[in-house]
Amino acid sequence: YFLGVQHGTLRIGQTNPDNYYCDTITFPTAFTGVDPVKVFTSVGFGTSSSRVHDVVFTWVESVTTSSFKVCLVENGVGSSGNVTINWIAYQGVQSGVTDGSVRLNDWTTGTECKQVRLSQAFASVPHVFVTAHHNVLDNKHDAATVWVEGITTNDFTVCMREARTFDGRHKDIDVTWMAMTEVPQTWNYHDFIRVDFPNTLVPSEADNDAFCQIVSFHEPYYAPPTIVVAPSHHYDSSNVNAIHPKDNSISAWVEETTRTHFKTCVKDLVGLNNKHHPIEVDYMVFGDLDPCINKTCEYFGVCQAMSASVAQCVCVTQCPSYQDLVCASNGRTFDNMCALEREICQTQGNYSYYHPGSCQGTNLAGSQFRNLLFLDLYRFVILDILSQHK
Repeated sequence: YFLGVQHGTLRIGQTNPDNYYCDTITFPTAFTGVDPVKVFTSVGFGTSSSRVHDVVFTWVESVTTSSFKVCLVENGVGSSGNVTINWIAYQGVQSGVTDGSVRLNDWTTGTECKQVRLSQAFASVPHVFVTAHHNVLDNKHDAATVWVEGITTNDFTVCMREARTFDGRHKDIDVTWMAMTEVPQTWNYHDFIRVDFPNTLVPSEADNDAFCQIVSFHEPYYAPPTIVVAPSHHYDSSNVNAIHPKDNSISAWVEETTRTHFKTCVKDLVGLNNKHHPIEVDYMVFGDLDPCINKTCEYFGVCQAMSASVAQCVCVTQCPSYQDLVCASNGRTFDNMCALEREICQTQGNYSYYHPGSCQGTNLAGSQFRNLLFLDLYRFVILDILSQHK
């Protein structure tokens, strides 16, 4: 059956008056095995964001081999229908991945944590991704943050904190988790990024009291990719300023995603007067890379991506209207360098830039003109030979 990972992004184009919304996501390819499907989700806010948003609480429910339901509760002023849900899903054993599900004890308010012991220790400290899975359906009051504390090679602790204080009782909530030291080679991912938030300063009001960073991808994508986020924290009991997990709440999200970079933010429960603590966030990025990477174009052509896998060289169609005259080696004057390069591209002409200004008054009629033509022809012949041996 389908062995790889599926991924996608869903834009929530609306919200209900109470800032609670659910939608069903259908997998592009239905899973056919008998093992449960694991789904992991993260929150984003589209391809551009004019402000840092408030925390959005998400969870999944009713996961089947063909679809799952995702729900969200917005905090604060809301997003005006600009929330995106990034998700990945897989079924069965994945190479190098240990996964499972842990049922949290019923709790009435605040934070609930539970330790997960790995059946087999990793050689190094793994990356752990988590998502809340509700077994009681359509329960808005079970909205909560979910994060990981104290990851070691053989265990970690999952924590959840309710969105609103005294909103319990919370019951029958599972946290689906996966741990890995590296992403399986069979997964169509292209970036695995860890970002450290030292959080040594007070969060800025300009960032809505969140800590934010802009992170560049290693290479550009064809379209804004899917990003799944995993925040983690380590409680240092020897530090008198350390915040115990029971007194904390941690949320991480992607504020905006473009083809070349993303802006990411984190929030914790520490107030303005207390010392914040470092938070580590892992980002797994899925998508198709820009097919123009490493593609070169001759005759001043520019690469244009026609699809996720097809790129072709095209000529510039529009040039500036200003005049900055240049003279070509064929004796013609062009309005500017762009106009000259555009014509060379369109005609694949064997001529080139000669000097700035008009050709008028330049003697190109004699042997100098023939020499230039010969040099241009020689250059293009060499280029043609080289291109045939690529």
